[in-house]
Amino acid sequence: MITKLFCEALLLFSIFSCNRPSTQPKYLGNEIPFNKPEIFGKGFISVDSTGEGIISVTADGEAMYFVRYYKDENGETNGVRSLYTRFNGTTWTELKDKDREMFYKTPQFVNDSLAIMSSNEAIWKSTRQNDSIWSKPVFIDSLDLGQKTGVTDWGITKTLELFYVQNGDLKTAQIDEGKVLESNSNEGFKDFKTRHIGVAPNGNYLICDGFIEGINNGWVDNYISFRITDYEWTYPVHLDSLINTKNQGNYLPRISPDGEVFFFSRQDSLNNGDIYWISTREFEKYKNGLQSNNSPPR
Repeated sequence: MITKLFCEALLLFSIFSCNRPSTQPKYLGNEIPFNKPEIFGKGFISVDSTGEGIISVTADGEAMYFVRYYKDENGETNGVRSLYTRFNGTTWTELKDKDREMFYKTPQFVNDSLAIMSSNEAIWKSTRQNDSIWSKPVFIDSLDLGQKTGVTDWGITKTLELFYVQNGDLKTAQIDEGKVLESNSNEGFKDFKTRHIGVAPNGNYLICDGFIEGINNGWVDNYISFRITDYEWTYPVHLDSLINTKNQGNYLPRISPDGEVFFFSRQDSLNNGDIYWISTREFEKYKNGLQSNNSPPR
């Protein structure tokens, strides 16, 4: 009887432990996968009964913000929560809703001490006051990155170059001395429409999701594009089956502020989705041979 109770207690402890993050800092204490994408934070960030979407991670990897979609009995989304967790010096906190005003403005982290946000037809910034507290957002300039203007996603580099997708097209702007300078269209994306982008911190490449007829049976996949000049890019190239799994949606790309990790979401036919991650070293193999290719495939 004692042996049975001990085994049951050990089983419960094991299940609980699997659903809790490590007591180590940076990326929940996990090693960045190199060989193939893995579910990020399984049982904690990514759970079976919900779908998880866009994730933002601080530059030190010790705080993260993401979206969780709840589904009804038919598999349709019937609720969304914005959640965050951070390493408090001892362990990772339980998931919490929002983070004062900052979280409502969907932060993207530039470095350890600066975050940029978009809300209320304006661009804002927040600065880190200490190890865990960020300042109340401060207005920078007016730029409406809301859905009513056709903007579906945006990203930012360490030099404060702002990328955003408007009506499927890639555009850029520059934050300089408290102002957002005039935006520009970018050559190289002709006839390629996207909704979401993940931008490398140095601005040298980006990952975007999209559909191309005849590829993956109509599912959305991730594509990579490299910068040629300030406003010229290689035509997006379909990432291989390591990232884009067959008959599944692979989308919502994000690149960590340290440039080391690629995050994306993967969705199956039942609308179940998890956040996956892999080292950005995977993209090195795509760079050679693409710099001179600035045309859509024939």
